[in-house]
Amino acid sequence: MKNSENISNKKKHAEPEKRRKGVLIILGEFRTAILTIILVLGVFSTIAFLFKDFVFNELLFAPGQPSFWTNRTLCELSHKYLSSDILCLNQHPLTFSNLELAGQFNAHIFASFLLGLMVSFPVIIVLLWRVIKQFFSDRIKGKGNVILFFVSILFSIGVLFGYFIIMPLTLDFLGGYSISSEVTNNITFASYMSVFSSVTLASGFVFELPIIIIFLSKVGLVNRSKLRKFRKVALVIFLTISAIITPPDLFSQILVALPLLLLYELSILLAQKER
Repeated sequence: MKNSENISNKKKHAEPEKRRKGVLIILGEFRTAILTIILVLGVFSTIAFLFKDFVFNELLFAPGQPSFWTNRTLCELSHKYLSSDILCLNQHPLTFSNLELAGQFNAHIFASFLLGLMVSFPVIIVLLWRVIKQFFSDRIKGKGNVILFFVSILFSIGVLFGYFIIMPLTLDFLGGYSISSEVTNNITFASYMSVFSSVTLASGFVFELPIIIIFLSKVGLVNRSKLRKFRKVALVIFLTISAIITPPDLFSQILVALPLLLLYELSILLAQKER
């Protein structure tokens, strides 16, 4: 009896110790992942910082130039099929002003960090997945590589959509908007960077919609039937989101809401059927 009691007591003491070691291991893995993320983010941000002329002249300021691919293509289509300039966007490049002594330097650092974050996003989610995957079932673990691939692809597509579609429309509308000839637009460099970052990052994260819905479906919170019933509400939500990240005109909102609706319909097909 004493031997059995001793074994039982040892097990009782061993279980909390085992859990404590497990928590410490997880915290150690999480710390390693965070340090690695900071290192990767720092490397890409530094590279972007060093190539200042390319980053600003060829990337950040490009959507506001007449030679930008989107602006040039729409203008060519407008001339060819409409015989007008109605779709010619950003034909008068914007100029920006800096109102703070350290404004341009701060914007340079911010832009470098922003581009570093976008480029390192796939690496970041891989490192985070290595830490949190132990909390999921073996079935989900087995599909981890596929999930990470689609998360990265959808984020990249969203960023490119924001960059090539939403940004030119935003700059053309807001940059040329005027309530009176007595008021002139004196656009600050900081406001431009704020719009650029919000549009591109918001588009990237919004395009993760299918992954979010599939996850909610796997845990049983939604299914195909609920998603179909929720379609009208989803349309209102998408139009609201598009109104936030685009200029306040109907064409731009529809242009942004359309791919969101397509992604939602795709999510319905991928979601689990009701049981």
